[in-house]
Amino acid sequence: MPIIKRGLLLIVVCASALVATTALALWFFDPFVSVRRCEGVIPDANETLYFRIVSWGVAGGHWQVVLSPNRGRGRDHDMETEYMFDHPDGLLYRVDGKTLEIHSHSGGRKPERFGSMVTVRILNYDSNPDWLKLHDSRRDVGLTDVNECANSSRPPEQGGQRD
Repeated sequence: MPIIKRGLLLIVVCASALVATTALALWFFDPFVSVRRCEGVIPDANETLYFRIVSWGVAGGHWQVVLSPNRGRGRDHDMETEYMFDHPDGLLYRVDGKTLEIHSHSGGRKPERFGSMVTVRILNYDSNPDWLKLHDSRRDVGLTDVNECANSSRPPEQGGQRD
């Protein structure tokens, strides 16, 4: 093989390796992380729980919602002490005494020990029409959307507020 073809082949292989390495680095160590918070105040338990909405990816295509007794930081979460929801349909919630009622389209991961006096009750909606109907009537039944809470400049009626 002539020297020119070897050099060209070496350049193509190196460029391909550089592109692949950059893509993998962005996939695993994504610098585009956004964190928004919503406080859920539970007056009867004298506690505040935090919803942390974390999105990452160049277009924000990956995201999760974490429910925690502390504010938490960034994309990290503690699977032993925090609830985690990783679906794009959002979550609805309401406070009922010492119970935080979460309405979810597809459930979440419950921690081994939550470390709060608040009882968390998760209601799942497997049927998309049922979920859409609930989401559309959320204000009428006293539910707050976690995404709306995290995006609002003032707390919603149910006690959430933006970080």
